[in-house]
Amino acid sequence: MMDVLSDTLKVVRLAGSLFFSARIAAPWCAESPGREVYARLLNSSAEYITVFHIMVAGTCWIAPLGRPGFSVAAGDLVIFPHADAHRLGSHPEADPSADVSQQVLRVVREGSGSGAIPHLDAGDGHEATEFVCGYLESNQRFNPLIGSLPTTLLVRSAHGAGPGEPEAGEELLERQVVRAEPGDILDSTLRHTVAEARAARPGGEAMLARLTELIYVEVLRRYMQQLPVEHAGWLAALRDPVVGAVLQLMHAHPERPWTVEELAEAVALSRSGLAQRFTDLVGESPMHYLYGWRMQVAKYLLSQTTLRVSAIAERTGYESEAAFSRAFKRAVGQPPGVWRELAS
Repeated sequence: MMDVLSDTLKVVRLAGSLFFSARIAAPWCAESPGREVYARLLNSSAEYITVFHIMVAGTCWIAPLGRPGFSVAAGDLVIFPHADAHRLGSHPEADPSADVSQQVLRVVREGSGSGAIPHLDAGDGHEATEFVCGYLESNQRFNPLIGSLPTTLLVRSAHGAGPGEPEAGEELLERQVVRAEPGDILDSTLRHTVAEARAARPGGEAMLARLTELIYVEVLRRYMQQLPVEHAGWLAALRDPVVGAVLQLMHAHPERPWTVEELAEAVALSRSGLAQRFTDLVGESPMHYLYGWRMQVAKYLLSQTTLRVSAIAERTGYESEAAFSRAFKRAVGQPPGVWRELAS
């Protein structure tokens, strides 16, 4: 059976990396900019960037701009899937410090492409927060997946603050909270990541990058599993017995000349019934989704293989190279050959 999530992540090819590690003494507060600023600082042309913070020691207050904040403790992980701007600080009332915010931007700028993890040490107080900031990026933004993710994903460590009483605003985040259980794979990987961040050993940056990629996939799986039945979106669609089966067919055989009638027959549903159910869950029609997925596969094959354009056209369901080239240019804005050259 086709694993649609794994298939998508293989094609999207998320790559993890680190901005910096930090130890900042209270009181403090810093503003983390949005995706556009980070892309400029990193000199990145990636279509998708997600930002995360791993708490190593102490506590921290985090507030997405315009949304309620919440506290995190050692072992917790906060992911901003859309790299939205947010604040981090020692407590909710702390005012953003231009000095600390500028230091954050400086270490990001200096660390970009240096091959080393820059470290920020700021503040004179005794109560300090230690954390690691990083990001995942991809040159292929797959909108159905990205669009189904919340503003914030909070991963509570089994050995961190614990469930306790909900912090201010956390009740509003309940659908976005993923909890690690003692001894499970998420808990052990988080603890390994925190230990690796504190050890500062050779190869640490590469190890942390891979660990964060693993954590991200596990968080996606758990978030998908705990979505309410009435929830819509691509991840929720994967769980639906009908739409999930259709997605498996499309991903397993993007080269087949699928029609809505054929897909509906495969899942024993009427054409109109499938079209409505698919659109309600995924947010677009089956044929529009198939077209988008074929273009994702095409970009993956163009950038990661040496296959001729004619062979890629065949693998993505086009009868001729000319038809494929027209479809690709319509979706991407460039002919396949030009896009391949720029992506190399």
